[in-house]
Amino acid sequence: MAGAWKQAAKSFCAAAIHYTGLRSAMASATRAASGGRRTLILAYHRVVEDFEAESQQVIPGLLVSAKTFERHITEVRRAGYELVSLAEALEVNAGLKRAKRDVAVLTFDDGYRDNYEVAFPLLQKHGVPATIFLPTAFIGSDQRLPHDRLFHLLKLAHLRAARSGGINKLVGADPWSLALTRPPIEAIDQVIGQWPHHDVLRMIDALAKRLDEPAQPERGALLDWDACRTMSKAGITFGAHTVNHVPLHHEDPVSLERELRESRLAVERELGVPCRDFAYPNGYYSKGIIRALVRSGYRSAVTTEDAANRIGGDPFRLCRKTLWENHSRGLNGAYAPALLACQLDGVFRLLGMQRPVVGDRSGLHLGGAGATA
Repeated sequence: MAGAWKQAAKSFCAAAIHYTGLRSAMASATRAASGGRRTLILAYHRVVEDFEAESQQVIPGLLVSAKTFERHITEVRRAGYELVSLAEALEVNAGLKRAKRDVAVLTFDDGYRDNYEVAFPLLQKHGVPATIFLPTAFIGSDQRLPHDRLFHLLKLAHLRAARSGGINKLVGADPWSLALTRPPIEAIDQVIGQWPHHDVLRMIDALAKRLDEPAQPERGALLDWDACRTMSKAGITFGAHTVNHVPLHHEDPVSLERELRESRLAVERELGVPCRDFAYPNGYYSKGIIRALVRSGYRSAVTTEDAANRIGGDPFRLCRKTLWENHSRGLNGAYAPALLACQLDGVFRLLGMQRPVVGDRSGLHLGGAGATA
């Protein structure tokens, strides 16, 4: 119920602000505070043909339908942004290039196969550049990403519990068992945010064994290198997203350096082009991770912090707005251009209606000193 009221409030505010012209005034104020033309970086994961069907099986917040994605492209341009490459946006944000309009960049995390099958034709159709960040060990394999495996098993556990009289029957003495008592999405955020990667993988294997189910869901296939090469030749750029999709704030210095270096080298080896940009898995970063990125030869890194990028700001703390289907759905479930326009211009952040996501894990000492210091 709370979610419905929040959505209602946002829809009402968006319509009022957008259609009265107030949004444009707020955009001008944000532009002035940013020190010049704004650099908006958008993050997507998967573009699918049928959102309703796919969202019943996988994490809904990773999905946007092809029809909605096309509308997003249109609305970004209508809101006054020029869609440019990440390289051009970095120059604008660094103050090295003057832009006639605000600039926007499309990025995709995780390298899902539908980036090629569904999103790529739409990008070509509309003449839009994009950057895809790859977890290189998964590209060309039949493996699924850890968060997709975990969601698959947690969802299955809750379905079985509903039929058998409660989730407590599946809760054991394992330290991870309490995660079963939370909704799957909340459990994933808790487990991946608080536990080292190797413990997350052990949990997945143990839960699969307890449920007597394979830990590899059918959905969530990743790209292969041939598809990446095709897109690269057509102008799509590729960045690194670690080797194993590892949230780096838990990793020791040796593992941290390996994840950064080997993912960059894999992209360069397979595609024959420089790999200079990075996306933090789950958005977690620290001062130590940034220093390691610089040592590894990167020029930028993107977070999942939804805030305004400022001219001359740190290129290793670039803010991004993550979008999915519901960011542009009104109360009746229909596409709402005013709602998306206000999302793009950060209206809800300015009004205090959006809780900020903080990715900086510096000083929390959750893992190796090299990662958190």
